[in-house]
Amino acid sequence: MPRSSGRHRCVSSPSVSRCGRRSSGARTSSSTPTRCARSSGWPASDRTTSSWRSAPGSAPRLAGALEETVRSLQPDNADKLRLVAADALTITKLPGPDPTALVANLPYNISVPVVLSFLQHFPTIERVLVMVQLEVAERLAAKPGSKIYGVPSLKAAWYADVELAGRVGRNVFWPAPNVDSGLVALRRRKPPKTTASREDVFRCIDAAFLQRRKSLRGALASWAGSADAAEQALVTAGVDPRTRGEQLDILTFARIAEARPQGVGPAQPRARRRARTS
Repeated sequence: MPRSSGRHRCVSSPSVSRCGRRSSGARTSSSTPTRCARSSGWPASDRTTSSWRSAPGSAPRLAGALEETVRSLQPDNADKLRLVAADALTITKLPGPDPTALVANLPYNISVPVVLSFLQHFPTIERVLVMVQLEVAERLAAKPGSKIYGVPSLKAAWYADVELAGRVGRNVFWPAPNVDSGLVALRRRKPPKTTASREDVFRCIDAAFLQRRKSLRGALASWAGSADAAEQALVTAGVDPRTRGEQLDILTFARIAEARPQGVGPAQPRARRRARTS
């Protein structure tokens, strides 16, 4: 289970596909009964809430196994665990005090959406430590100019400072997966100062990376209404229209979103042929 210090209340959103391991002082847990994590004692002030995303019909059985595991291994701490049977992708409210930390071991296909959703819906969360596939971890923590910098990097940066906190080899799991894992640490800070809304900025980011190899003048044409309008917005924001999205940080995207011509309806970028995590 996750560990919190003093005033922090943690939310654990565990994976159902692999077990948690101690790393860098953080504890994660799995709701899979045959692969549970073993951890040492918790501080008396800790309170933990767990939610997860699992196969239909499996939540009651897995939840029962998790509670039984805690009662068996940590009977003195059993009252500090509160289980919420809910989909981690759609949960927007939690019982009890507002959470201040998120600790999770997340599967590849939902890792970025879960992190972004919790940061959006729980503004009291101050810090996050998640274990995800190393590829996802590196994308989340990527900086402008990197080949892997993109939509997840920018949207996470809207909420927090992000860093790759460590790498976890595949052989610490049983059975060993085919990929390594990474720990991503996020510490919340205030979003960029801008008159544009978060939704406006995120639509601009989505459009910029829909055609990653294009210059922003071309990539933002549908978002701005035309290539000329996109160029005008970019120049107003102090950006060379020949620049590509991977070169810009979240503050610059906020300026571009501010400069979008008035009267243009919400951009609806066409879906990519290949699925993208956003």
